[in-house]
Amino acid sequence: MAKEKKTKTEMAGLIAVKIGVGLTFVKVTADPALGWHPLVVAPPTRAADLQERAELAAAELRGLYDLAD
Repeated sequence: MAKEKKTKTEMAGLIAVKIGVGLTFVKVTADPALGWHPLVVAPPTRAADLQERAELAAAELRGLYDLAD
């Protein structure tokens, strides 16, 4: 069964909600190996923790969604 497709903005929004930050702090880019990859833009004191949480959320969401062209 084909996965539902989401835009980069939609994916970023889903991740932002899962990790509890605003959408302006999450960007999603295409990734040849993974399909897509989240990037968290945050102050250095929070960046590592939020990026780790975003990676976990992305791993879960990759099972449900593909990146729309």
